[in-house]
Amino acid sequence: MKLKEIYELIDRFAPFELSPTYAKSCGFEDNSGIIINTDQDITNVIFTLDLTEKAVEYAQWMKAGLIITHHPAIFYGIKKIDGVLLKAASAGIGVISCHLNFDVAEKGVDYFMAKGVANPDDKDIEILDPLLTGTGYGRRYPVNSSLEELAENIEKEFDTKVNVYGDKTAYIKKAASFCGAGLKINTLDYPADVYISADIPHHVLVEAVKQGKRVISMTHFASENYGMRNICKHFSNIYRLKNKLDFSFFDDDRFI
Repeated sequence: MKLKEIYELIDRFAPFELSPTYAKSCGFEDNSGIIINTDQDITNVIFTLDLTEKAVEYAQWMKAGLIITHHPAIFYGIKKIDGVLLKAASAGIGVISCHLNFDVAEKGVDYFMAKGVANPDDKDIEILDPLLTGTGYGRRYPVNSSLEELAENIEKEFDTKVNVYGDKTAYIKKAASFCGAGLKINTLDYPADVYISADIPHHVLVEAVKQGKRVISMTHFASENYGMRNICKHFSNIYRLKNKLDFSFFDDDRFI
């Protein structure tokens, strides 16, 4: 398949229009879309969280013609092409970045974080900041375990370490989770027994503790890599045979 055709497959799963729509609603910037375009026939595709030299080396080893990243390979304007971008382009490897559109998709990164935390039924998952139908950011869902048990389960499922704030013996009925750096002062207003996110600013933790709220802090990598891995599986299950595409996931465990 051509890169443009794979772009269209992604757009059906997580429309790229979601990125500027959500970015505008939150005052963010984003750069989801085609970063490096190629016209070659692509048979192997790599999913990964970031465009790093190791990811490009893995793509070369797998003879992949396309890398799909979560974090934009180019976030702001640049004045020259060098480093990992030049390495990918020189190898003829295309790059598509799917940031906010993957975050807020119906079965995107934020959704899979919730599934990894407690595996709730889809009908029990509430989107806290809805966007288009079935899409949005932040999920709230039932848990039913102690805070300590929940933290232990998260460490096991996401293969990471977490920091826990609050009474570990407290019984958790409802959790609210936000992939990436999503927990802010205002998101503490969503009623929940525990808030789960990454890169939590200290002033947010201070406010949460002040309000007697419980927080589980993960690494940014763990909170989003899990979802990207599951999205890769989804694409492989649907398109591997139908479109003769092989999908692999590059798991850069340096950042766990």
